[in-house]
Amino acid sequence: MLHIDIEPLEALRIYYQNEKLGVWLGDIRQAEKQRKVFLPPLLRDFLLGYGRFAVNADHNSCCYLNPMLMNITDDDLVIFGRIYFDKLLAFRRADFAAENPQLYCAERQYAEDNLDEEKLDDDDSSPWSDFAPAGLRLRDFLIWLIIRNLRTRSLRIKAGADLTGLEAPAELLALLQDEQDEQADKLTGEVICWDDETGELWGVSREPDGWRNLYRFVPSFYKWELQELFNLHFYQKTDFARALPVAQQLIALLQQQEKDTLELADIYKLAGRCCWAVGRWGEAEEFYRLAEPIFEKQLAEMLDKVKYFYQAKGNFYAARQDEPKSRQAYARVDKICEFAGQGAARARGMRLVNQTIEIAGINQDLVDDLGTLQCAQEMYNRALAEYQQDPKDCKYDIARTQQLRADVRRKIKSLGGPKSE
Repeated sequence: MLHIDIEPLEALRIYYQNEKLGVWLGDIRQAEKQRKVFLPPLLRDFLLGYGRFAVNADHNSCCYLNPMLMNITDDDLVIFGRIYFDKLLAFRRADFAAENPQLYCAERQYAEDNLDEEKLDDDDSSPWSDFAPAGLRLRDFLIWLIIRNLRTRSLRIKAGADLTGLEAPAELLALLQDEQDEQADKLTGEVICWDDETGELWGVSREPDGWRNLYRFVPSFYKWELQELFNLHFYQKTDFARALPVAQQLIALLQQQEKDTLELADIYKLAGRCCWAVGRWGEAEEFYRLAEPIFEKQLAEMLDKVKYFYQAKGNFYAARQDEPKSRQAYARVDKICEFAGQGAARARGMRLVNQTIEIAGINQDLVDDLGTLQCAQEMYNRALAEYQQDPKDCKYDIARTQQLRADVRRKIKSLGGPKSE
């Protein structure tokens, strides 16, 4: 059965799957106590339940979150929101108890030579008009926000068009037709409908010029919404049973967008904690299993980066002949290798090889100074001695270093130096 023209808060309950993400009640109470600003019940419930969701987070159109910051005009109008960047909306302060108060609107007064769209933003200095009746009520504005700020698939149809083949409930198609039935006559603005058989939400608008708009909502959470919801349930309320399904949705979204990231590993870990808390031990173990290789990979990559930083720092101080600082940096490299289970012997051998290349050159660029070459030969011997402490892990390094040492020996021989043993 299709429910036509459902209430905006009911539409949001369905769209957001009974989740709520609203403003802090303390801000509303503070405004009531200190400023005597009381919000109409419909606006209050909207902000408390859905004020921090995407329905109210659009850059252009929204209800302001904190009534402590809502301006009050000389005519005792409370400015509570905006439509795009050029219309302010307000309600009469005296109408705070009204179920669906009349709204008032002020518009920016742009000069004719300042109509460039790129300049029409929140920082525009153009003056505002006086407030006048907006021709809509609070309920209408909330429906307007829902249709425009949430995810929908839309179709614009001319009145009288052939709707054959259009997949939508029959009652909904009737609203799109230019039929003079009692129900359609009442719906000259925008309405939201809900099909309780399929669970689908629809929106319909009937424009005065004969055009009709059909909106099919696509209920889904943005990544930032899921993160906010998870933080609410997990950290603020420690409600692990409520946090778990949110974590699972966030995992499904991250798996589509990102692979092997710390963010994904962290939500795996937190989902495991949720399962643990509610006694789902097998699922908890599986989430920890999924997180572990990502953390290990990320740790290894970070340790490599830090290791090479200290290696470079040690080389720098070695080149400056600052032996204490050089040894200190190289000691950090050795500690990282030991922590990561990497061969510290290989790190020390590579360090000696790199220092030797820096001093004596390599291949065709070997220096011609006999003393330097003899020093290089000795350093390669020391590097090989380090590699021999872990020959299995260093077999390719041993072969390379032996080749470099052979090149140095040939160069020494060509310069008439003593024969190496």
